[in-house]
Amino acid sequence: QLFVGAGVAGVYWVSTLPEARRRGIGTAMTLAALQDARRMQLDVAVLHATPVGVSIYQRIGFRECCRIDHYVWPGQRLYLAAVKAAVLLHLR
Repeated sequence: QLFVGAGVAGVYWVSTLPEARRRGIGTAMTLAALQDARRMQLDVAVLHATPVGVSIYQRIGFRECCRIDHYVWPGQRLYLAAVKAAVLLHLR
């Protein structure tokens, strides 16, 4: 999904079911979001990636700029709970 703010495109919630992975589906979804950003004349895109996803995004041109910790309130269930996520930038 593409979010836009302050002239920056944010690509978030790209996910593929385990049985459908390694077929290029996530890459295609990400590239489609980047194409939408380009049509909006946005030159910078950002996303957060789990350790598994970093290399996938790097292959399509994203570069790691920092890492952040995700914290979850007690009792809250989140898929990305307590992981160190990479923040990646894509510059046109």
